[in-house]
Amino acid sequence: MGVCGENCEGHGAAGPVTAVVGDAAARPVLVFSRAHARLALCLGIAFVVLVAARIHGYSISIWHALDGSPPTEVLWGEPRFLRVDDWLVQIPTSLAQRAHAPRFPVWNDKIGLGQNMLVPLQLPVMHPLLLLRPFEWGWLLGGDTGLAWKWWLQAFGLFACVFLVLEIVDGGRFWLSAAGSLFLLFSPFFQFWSLNASPVVCYAALVFVSGCHVLFAGGRGVVFGNALLLGWSAAAFLLSFYPPYEILLAQLFALLFATTLLERIREQGLPRHLGERAAALGIAAFIVTAAVALAWRDAGPAIHALQDSVYPGSRLNWGGEQRLWEVFVHNCVAALVVSDWSPLRDLQQAASFWLLFPVAGAGLLLRVSRPGARADGMALALLVYCLLLVAYATLALPPGLVRVLFLGRVPTARAALGLGVAQLVLLVRFLGARREADCGRGTAAAIALAWGGAMAWEGWTAHRVLAGIGTSWLAGAALLNVGVAYALLRSRRPALVLAALSAIGLASSAWFNPVVRGGADYFQNNPVSQAIREFDAEGGGDTTWLVFNDESLGNLFRALNIRSVAGLFPVPQLALWQRLDPHGAFAAVYNRYANANFTPLSSSTPRFELFGPDVFLVYLPTDLENLRRLGVTNVVFKSDGHDAWDKLPGLRFERSIGKLHFYRVVPAPASVSSPLGGDVPSSSRTGDAGG
Repeated sequence: MGVCGENCEGHGAAGPVTAVVGDAAARPVLVFSRAHARLALCLGIAFVVLVAARIHGYSISIWHALDGSPPTEVLWGEPRFLRVDDWLVQIPTSLAQRAHAPRFPVWNDKIGLGQNMLVPLQLPVMHPLLLLRPFEWGWLLGGDTGLAWKWWLQAFGLFACVFLVLEIVDGGRFWLSAAGSLFLLFSPFFQFWSLNASPVVCYAALVFVSGCHVLFAGGRGVVFGNALLLGWSAAAFLLSFYPPYEILLAQLFALLFATTLLERIREQGLPRHLGERAAALGIAAFIVTAAVALAWRDAGPAIHALQDSVYPGSRLNWGGEQRLWEVFVHNCVAALVVSDWSPLRDLQQAASFWLLFPVAGAGLLLRVSRPGARADGMALALLVYCLLLVAYATLALPPGLVRVLFLGRVPTARAALGLGVAQLVLLVRFLGARREADCGRGTAAAIALAWGGAMAWEGWTAHRVLAGIGTSWLAGAALLNVGVAYALLRSRRPALVLAALSAIGLASSAWFNPVVRGGADYFQNNPVSQAIREFDAEGGGDTTWLVFNDESLGNLFRALNIRSVAGLFPVPQLALWQRLDPHGAFAAVYNRYANANFTPLSSSTPRFELFGPDVFLVYLPTDLENLRRLGVTNVVFKSDGHDAWDKLPGLRFERSIGKLHFYRVVPAPASVSSPLGGDVPSSSRTGDAGG
């Protein structure tokens, strides 16, 4: 949060308090009241209680499919297989850091040839950069604590950081800012992606809030205190390592900052004490430079490997991949009635926001058209930005414009994040300055009816593609849009409008994530994990595993601190796959951030096949030569029976657990010295920083 100085008179809902920011004659950046103090206290207490109770919303219970045991940790709802980013990727890899000896390493040697854990995932690493990853601090306290800490810090952090941004842009309207933050938090985009975009939004919001204090606040302590926050949040933002979101939010908050600066200069002239402010900005720049240099020093080879990868390094988009109705599909509250989202790939890819910026834009243009009216530069710029993102998603923009705006690195479905946050600021800005005289009843009714008709048309198109959106539901959704549009233009209590929209969002999207208590212990205590640990102990604690015919089990081993050549490889490990493909014929397949799954092959030559942008299959002959090339000591087959695998030379059957059949590879000749080396010198293990 922005650091406050002295002598600022508060004007919040609970009455005035002493607070402050700004020179004596300047308008404060933020004004804190008793209502703000109570809100902060409530958020803090809720966070502590929920983390202590180990409550979260992650779909970790999907892992109970290993042994078919009931997911007793689920208190309400059901785990979502769609959330593979959580249960399959992030959670096992975070637990791998905790299970590793020593704990939380920079280099985790249990993932293939070894993985630099600083990039690209946000993971707990015992490294100075962990200071920039507050969402990962809970893992230091325990597995279940890490889950709850991350979930609730994402939820409450998103609300609080966006609330501060809205307080600045709407002039400190407490209830309007609070309702707007809830509207964003309960949007389909954040709920159906299980809040995974929350950290980068929080960092960007804090960059804006602290930057405004550095330039506009009064008091040397306030300025330099916020300089530290600015440097920290900017470094955390830059090192989030997800360019699609970073590009969108950098554009949006640069626009907000520029228009805020112009407003301040127009109202109050240039800030005083420019030398001190320049020095404060220099401190922030130093922090950012030091953090980036540290990341480059300790993860440079991995960063290079990602830059040179096919995915995401070479991923480019030119826009026009979505139809207009896809952008506005959640205006029909479609998530409550549509069960099959396959025409849009899945519910996550279709996740967006209830979009109302055209209504606010119409009201804004009416306001500007009145004689003597002053144009709201920030609101108009936000309207243009929203239109630009919709055009990028649905049309083919000129390639030159796409390059200039770096949108080529932003998949059109991800552009929804920038659109949703920009719309929120536009709505709050418009509502905060709205007057009934801006738009008469007749004009408001006409705009609302036109909007309802447009949404009915878009909904009808969606109705023909997505089963579940019936005509009666469509008619009700159109009427709801008419009512919301009219309320936006005419209501005397705009905060209630956003509060009502938040309630609809809560009812229509919060059902997606389950309510779960704990669940991390299952990784260690389930029968499959116990068997794997027993085999590893028999192998001297240095076994290397390969899994056939299962797309998730490979990621379990790392959470047990056991090496596997299957599962997720966040940074491409070219040296590993070139043991099977020495001439690089399939490099375009495996040179990517991806989950590697294995399928047994009867022929003698391994081959690779791309199954998705972040999944590839390895068709591997089940002979000793290929297994030893990968350094494999143990193999798991998933199938109805194990008779077929018992006949394979060089494999000794150990036991079965359900459909999982465990084998030990016949010991290699004495000339093969390393479990991961095969006939390759063991030095290659430490020399491959991800490819």
